[in-house]
Amino acid sequence: MKKLTLLVLALLSVAPLSVKAAEAPAETAVPARSLEEQLNSLGTPGNEAPVGLTSEQLYAVQNRYAVLKHRHEISLGGGNNFSSSSFLASQGFDATYRFYLTDRWFLGLNGSLVFNEYSRDGQGLVDKNSIVPDVGVTKYRADLLVGYNLFYGKFRLTMDKVFYFDQYVGIGPGVVWLQTGRRAAAVGDVGFAFWFGRNFSFRIGVKDYFFDEQRLVSHGLVHNFVGYLQAGYVFGG
Repeated sequence: MKKLTLLVLALLSVAPLSVKAAEAPAETAVPARSLEEQLNSLGTPGNEAPVGLTSEQLYAVQNRYAVLKHRHEISLGGGNNFSSSSFLASQGFDATYRFYLTDRWFLGLNGSLVFNEYSRDGQGLVDKNSIVPDVGVTKYRADLLVGYNLFYGKFRLTMDKVFYFDQYVGIGPGVVWLQTGRRAAAVGDVGFAFWFGRNFSFRIGVKDYFFDEQRLVSHGLVHNFVGYLQAGYVFGG
């Protein structure tokens, strides 16, 4: 009997603790965040780079849009001699063939038909004084140049439209046919080639023809700086 009494007392002492545990409020659950909210929390402001990239150098590399290697180009255009005598105005018609050894190196063969007329000062000497100016009158030019594309880039017209260009130089031998005879020349060339699509080109440049100019009664070394514009078509590719 004594043992039964002790068991009842023990059960009564444990019962209040069980009731308190049952009455304890349940822990409040944290609502799960959406995937978009989690991604936004990992983002950085638009004007800041991620911390891991702030000390890195980033580069963008783009291949040539129109490959030139082993292709042929025919160009037609015109030029003006900016260093001719003040008594003479000289323009010409040009035709050029280029063969591209690589995307940078090319060979160019050019021929020019030159048209001349006296300037106002030159015509004044002829009309008023019956004096023919002592000038070198060029009839034709030809040159064979080795060229190199120094720099390739692009120019953006709009967000969706761009055109590409090369800045090039060239050097080689040439021949100048004067009214007084033929003269050998050293020729240098510098200019820009603008590419439209994979086949069309437009060029603006300057050539220097350095030679011994034989005039009517005198001669001397001269530089003929000829500015030119050309439109071309590239075959193949």
